[in-house]
Amino acid sequence: MTDQVLRQRNRIVTVLIALGMPCIVMVWLYEAWAGLLTETARYYYPLLLVVLAVSSIAIRTAPVYRRYAEWFAFALLASYFIVSLGAFALFPSQITIYNVANIIQ
Repeated sequence: MTDQVLRQRNRIVTVLIALGMPCIVMVWLYEAWAGLLTETARYYYPLLLVVLAVSSIAIRTAPVYRRYAEWFAFALLASYFIVSLGAFALFPSQITIYNVANIIQ
């Protein structure tokens, strides 16, 4: 990739991460307030916020680690969805319409 394309890509990824972090915080606060927070989300939301923040900083300040930062952020987010779907099978008492819609959307 050319330097200009790489800078543009880094900017886009950083903006997407920056937009995703407040969304995670808002969903986390709402679910905690409404009593909809699952055990999976209770641990994953703070972990996701930390990893996304570190990834965003790494992408901007240490471009040599960009690939690892992006991969780790994506892998953690994907694992959250996979584990949450698996939790539906293991803990059917946690299944609500909200939880299913939240994961599947």
